[in-house]
Amino acid sequence: IDDQKLFYRSLKSEAKELFTMRLFHTDYEWNVKERLMEDIPDLRFSARKETMIQELCKSRLCVASYNASPILETLSANFPTVAFWNFNHWELRDSAIPYFEDLMRVGIFHDNPESAAKKVNEVYQNPMSWWLSTETQEARIKFCHQFARTSPTWLSDWKKELLRIAG
Repeated sequence: IDDQKLFYRSLKSEAKELFTMRLFHTDYEWNVKERLMEDIPDLRFSARKETMIQELCKSRLCVASYNASPILETLSANFPTVAFWNFNHWELRDSAIPYFEDLMRVGIFHDNPESAAKKVNEVYQNPMSWWLSTETQEARIKFCHQFARTSPTWLSDWKKELLRIAG
């Protein structure tokens, strides 16, 4: 929560005007919204009346602050995404580190909220100019191939793999 506060405080005022936070569907009695509003009373929150995909369709950029499905979904959908989290809270297995290093190199992933906010401040007006660059797309595609692969023939791909494993 402190990292989310620091991220928001580090945004330019113009970016803050466009920012809406979508909270996790379960609060687990953490009182996240209330705790954020204590320090950031002007922070806007999603009413969650629409799916994440529907909300993304009205957005130009997604910011993910934890290592979970949203980053996999947005990257595989080729939606401009900036992600950040603290490795002390969200560990990575050693084999995943090179892929995240590539994402870090192109500005998709950040290991601290200030760096993520700096990237958002840099690209929020026209994220596609950064997102569609060859370097950014190569890192995204490499990551997705390993962790969020999609295929128009997914059903037959799964069938072949399961039959191969079953031997």
